[in-house]
Amino acid sequence: MKENKTLNKGIIKYLILGFFSCLAGVINGFLGTGAGIVLIYLLAYLEKENVKNNFAMTIMAVLPMSFVSLYFYVKGENVDYELIRLSLLPIILGGIVGAYLMDKIERKWLSLIFSALVIYSGFSMVLK
Repeated sequence: MKENKTLNKGIIKYLILGFFSCLAGVINGFLGTGAGIVLIYLLAYLEKENVKNNFAMTIMAVLPMSFVSLYFYVKGENVDYELIRLSLLPIILGGIVGAYLMDKIERKWLSLIFSALVIYSGFSMVLK
């Protein structure tokens, strides 16, 4: 009986993960951003204890989605190559610094920083 409950929990977790991962892909393709937000909250719900791993998993999932989305944006000629050229190095350096700091910052602060950025982004988009 106990094995059945464990199996059912595993199947339900897999279905939830599959549905919201697909939703994240749709959001990433449609908006060009936002998939990470969906995934980080999903992983926080499914894997409550390992916040730093959840951020790493989100990056690993968003990277291939971003390449697929980029393909379609480039194909549709919706890319500002000059802006990419000017911002690519600072983005890479920021990613390195952020990844380094992630190992140094406590879990509760990572969650607080992420939540504050999500709230700020939401308000700023609505008010513009």
